[in-house]
Amino acid sequence: MPEQLDGLVFDYNSNIGTEIYANIPRSGQLGLGPHIPEIDGATPLVMPFVTPIIVHTPSMFRWLPEMDVLCKALIERHCKTIDGVTLQYDVDTQGTPIGYDSQQILMPVQTKRPQIQPTFTFQELTGNLVWNFYRTWIELMKNADTQAAFTATAVHNSNERIDPQLLSTISMDILWLQYDTTRRPDNLLDAWFTVGMFPLSTTDFGTRKEAGGNEGFPERAIQFTSILQHNKNTRWIGQEIANILAMHRVDYELAVPAHEEIASRLLDMGVQEEINDARRDFVPVGPVLSGE
Repeated sequence: MPEQLDGLVFDYNSNIGTEIYANIPRSGQLGLGPHIPEIDGATPLVMPFVTPIIVHTPSMFRWLPEMDVLCKALIERHCKTIDGVTLQYDVDTQGTPIGYDSQQILMPVQTKRPQIQPTFTFQELTGNLVWNFYRTWIELMKNADTQAAFTATAVHNSNERIDPQLLSTISMDILWLQYDTTRRPDNLLDAWFTVGMFPLSTTDFGTRKEAGGNEGFPERAIQFTSILQHNKNTRWIGQEIANILAMHRVDYELAVPAHEEIASRLLDMGVQEEINDARRDFVPVGPVLSGE
């Protein structure tokens, strides 16, 4: 039996790690009336934003090593919003008539996860970097003019063997970590993988003209194809990687200040100039004050 403590159930299972659940048999507050001593078990879940961690980048990026760095940085550090990472289980049913009033007995015939197409939205950066990065990725998969993989021409001077294009050649894999508010690995709510991910479009470049209008900031909403994997092992791996990342150990109260000293070219300016002037001008005006 799980251990009960403060309205929670601590469920220890060596195969999948520690999972902590609300002790709902003891802490229900909406039945006959509230049970205040067990109210901890009725604490609502506050769901932080999910954390994506890229665990594999397209193997074709080895020909352009900077692509690995850009891929990790864009997805993990520059992405404004991520939508469409749907972790959901659906049940298809099939029915047979019961009686003569059109009612049916329904039975489950298939459990499935929906096909997902995650969308990553970025603010475009100096040099049109985001659009160009995903254009390069798409061109490496298949050139628009020749319909051949650009990888072959990108390394045409190399004597290294180039294997046939596989899914792992062109796609990335992401581990999604769903922390709770403590960000501690042992309290991780869940973790799952999306694999075989590659962009479906660069989105429109964004060129336009409007008399009297403003230019504004272009955004790039990049849609990916993907396959989702979710089970007890993905959660366990998520905990292991969360232990390595140790996000909960980072204390932003100790963040490095923007500056630790006044820039040398700014010395003797502003309030320091005022202090220097005061030290020069604020002098005794009589013999008593001057000590004579």
